[in-house]
Amino acid sequence: MGCAFFADARERGYVAEDLANPAVSFPLAAYAVDMVEIWQSDHEEVVAEMLGLAPVIRSLVEATLAHDGTAWWYQGPDLDRQVWVAHEGETPDPAQWRQPNSPPARWERYAQKPDSLQYTSTSYDGFVSLLIAYENHAGDHWAQSWPLQCWLMRMPAGAKIYELNGPEDWHRLCVAYPARGSDDDRLVPDWGAASADWDGVHLSFGGLLSCDQRRVESAEGWSMHESWHVEQTFWLRALDAQCERMPDYHGGQEWPAPSGEPQTTFPPCEPPTEDSPGVFVLREYEPGEEPDMDALMEELLQEETRRLRERLGIDDSEGAGGSAPTEGE
Repeated sequence: MGCAFFADARERGYVAEDLANPAVSFPLAAYAVDMVEIWQSDHEEVVAEMLGLAPVIRSLVEATLAHDGTAWWYQGPDLDRQVWVAHEGETPDPAQWRQPNSPPARWERYAQKPDSLQYTSTSYDGFVSLLIAYENHAGDHWAQSWPLQCWLMRMPAGAKIYELNGPEDWHRLCVAYPARGSDDDRLVPDWGAASADWDGVHLSFGGLLSCDQRRVESAEGWSMHESWHVEQTFWLRALDAQCERMPDYHGGQEWPAPSGEPQTTFPPCEPPTEDSPGVFVLREYEPGEEPDMDALMEELLQEETRRLRERLGIDDSEGAGGSAPTEGE
């Protein structure tokens, strides 16, 4: 994800000073999330291409990390500036937040996160990673309604936060509070056990770019952080927090202009094939010729389901001994 982020920045002409601005770095991160999303049909090819760009982007990476303005990338959450997004009209009540169970449920082992809506993102100069992810449909962040209803939370000053600034931090968390993944025997956190020592677990912005899909191995096993998608804190138990309704988030903020010149960075696109269809090309329909969107979405869903079943080795043919996926597959 970090390679995709910096490659996109270089392609657009952003320099280190620009990347210190959350108005630039948050949208770039949202785009990088989707570029390397594990469920993309060309995921392995894209990851190889992004990692192959490391020599090209190295100077921009080094300049950015050395810039004083990016120190916030690795800072803990500002406990007075936490933003929570309502789901289906709920009102936040941190005093009623629950501790996760131990051992974690199957979904919690698979998703590597607690099964709750107890997460917030930090407001940096009015920009919030979570809100911009919703606006750009990054990863799993799809709004159920628009505009977004937001709440500002002031968490207790003494809250104990475990910091994730890199894949080694994630591995130490998994080793300290171990549970096993569903099928691949990877180490994942036992959130109930972790909640005995920590109020929350924070993925910093720098951690977001460096943790995702990075495998770490030790004598205790292996871990690989995936799919958190934004700077955020998962809260693991009830807290005495102050909540204040914020204005609804409508989005639509423009990207600041780059300070540098755009530089060709991404490899050229290969012509699409049947096995690798490439990007969708959109066109404007004339009035009266709009497609049946329900039928189109059903067709796309069937195609993605077919591809997923092929990846999982599930036999679709009748009478061939294939089995239907169980709940959760």
